[in-house]
Amino acid sequence: MKRLLYILFLSLTAAMASAQVKVEARLDVPKILIGEPLHWNVVVTAPKHSKVSYALFADSTHVPNNVELMEQHIDTTDVKGEKVITFSHTLTAWEARNYELPAQAVSVDGKTYTTNRLAFDVKAVDVDTTATVLARPADDVQKLPFDLNEWLPYFWLSVTVVGLLVLAFFIYLRLKSKRLLVRPRKNQHPLLPHEKALQAINKVKAENNEGVDDQKAYYTALTDILRQYLADRFGINAMEMTSSEIVDRLRSERDQAKLLELEHVFRTADLVKFAKYSTPDDERTYSLTNVVAYIEETKTTYVPQVEDEAEAIAEAERRSKRIKRWLRLAMIMVVVVAMALLVYVVRGVMMLIG
Repeated sequence: MKRLLYILFLSLTAAMASAQVKVEARLDVPKILIGEPLHWNVVVTAPKHSKVSYALFADSTHVPNNVELMEQHIDTTDVKGEKVITFSHTLTAWEARNYELPAQAVSVDGKTYTTNRLAFDVKAVDVDTTATVLARPADDVQKLPFDLNEWLPYFWLSVTVVGLLVLAFFIYLRLKSKRLLVRPRKNQHPLLPHEKALQAINKVKAENNEGVDDQKAYYTALTDILRQYLADRFGINAMEMTSSEIVDRLRSERDQAKLLELEHVFRTADLVKFAKYSTPDDERTYSLTNVVAYIEETKTTYVPQVEDEAEAIAEAERRSKRIKRWLRLAMIMVVVVAMALLVYVVRGVMMLIG
């Protein structure tokens, strides 16, 4: 008895499961014109976790003759705990007649279900054979209207190419020139302390000859020149020392006979600057002469060595060679960039023309 009940339970369960599976074939339209598309759908409704197996067509051999298989795809949706799988075939036909579509086999959980058969009609396109209007010839390829904005980028790129080539040409001419790219350094030595001081004294002398009657400015300039000379020549910080400190410093190190005139110059200058003392013209000339005489007697005989002219030319040649190497590299890069831009411009123009 139990065994019989068990068999009945299994039978009912299988029947209920089978009742939930539904397989059918559908057509979206029953009639089409020659060449129009037709959708042939195989729709499977089954429990959500069912295993559905259906082989899509590999080619047009699974459809009637003169029917072309254009496209296939699968869509799956869930509806109230069930899944609906649609196997869609897009067909078309090229002969006007009735076509019958065969039944399709679908496997659901190992059980095979067969769809219904379908048929559709294909009609030819009606052609008015009595029409006298001549068919219009095919249109020729139309040319697009001229658009300046399409040409402007290639125009400016062409200008850039010309500029780069001109630059490369000038670099080439400069490289071919035998002239040095760097001028040799001139053989000049810095002014010696006595040379610098005498130049400054000549300027003061010229101003005095022009009739400038400012004794304070005259003696200030003269003593400043002397102080700077002492600093440059003997390393004395004379610019920060008083007149008496300078004289005492020189007296302790130099010939005292030569310092009498300097002491007289400093004393006279202090009187003019601080005591508003006035001196005659010959006194000013006498002070200037004493300063010049002191500078001439104490000037150095050392002459700084200057760079030999041949060495200066050789150095200029070495620097010119280095610059030429960089110029050659720059010229090559400029030409390469110009050629690349030229190819780009030519291709773009050909596309616009063609």
